[in-house]
Amino acid sequence: MDLDNNLPRFSCQIGKINQVVLNLINNALDALEEKNGNKRKLSELLVKTKYLEDSIQIIIGDNGNGMDKELQRNTTKEVGKGTGLGLSISYSIIEDHRGAIEIESEMGVGTKFIVTLPVVS
Repeated sequence: MDLDNNLPRFSCQIGKINQVVLNLINNALDALEEKNGNKRKLSELLVKTKYLEDSIQIIIGDNGNGMDKELQRNTTKEVGKGTGLGLSISYSIIEDHRGAIEIESEMGVGTKFIVTLPVVS
């Protein structure tokens, strides 16, 4: 975990942002379990926050299998692995906060979700 201690206070719907972060962490944990099974020492989960000039970033990453471009566009889970609506809902919540979610992923290396939220004074 790498949390920036200088994050400013800003107005948001904290319950909704918590929902997004929890969803992204759960997705990362699912990816790690899929790749490493019970070999937890091989699994790496990244949780990071950053303060930029006019926004903050929340970065959730893993060293799972990664996603190809097609999967990134469709981002749904397989049957029995949740509703598959988590990322869709997360995108909507972040859009409602005038923010953005970016995906950085490389097959065999892992995935990072970068949530950027504007800081409005």
